[in-house]
Amino acid sequence: MFPTVIFAAGFGTRMQELTVDTPKPLLSFNGSALIEHAIAHARNSMVPSISVNAHFQSEKLVSYFTSSDVSVFVEENEIWIRVAGLNEYLWRKTWTPYSQ
Repeated sequence: MFPTVIFAAGFGTRMQELTVDTPKPLLSFNGSALIEHAIAHARNSMVPSISVNAHFQSEKLVSYFTSSDVSVFVEENEIWIRVAGLNEYLWRKTWTPYSQ
C-alpha cells in the first residue's frame, strides 16, 4: 500500500469569498472540514500514512493537524504543480514537515 498525499496548497480562488479567512481544505461541508472527507477515504483504504501539502494560509492547516498523525508539508516559496510537488515528496522529501 502506498502513502497518501493530499494536495491542499491552492489559493481557493474560485471560492474567494469563503476563503478570505479560511483555507479551502478547512471549509465545513456536512459538519466536517473538506479535508476530513478525503482523509476518511484514505483511512478506509488502510493507507500507511497521510501527508498534506500546504501553502496558502498554511499556518492554519499546520495548527489543525498539530496533534494528529497527518504530516503537513509547507510549500513556502511558491506552489508547485501537482506532479512536481508529488515528485518532491516521494523522491526528494525536501519539504519541511510541521507535524508527524
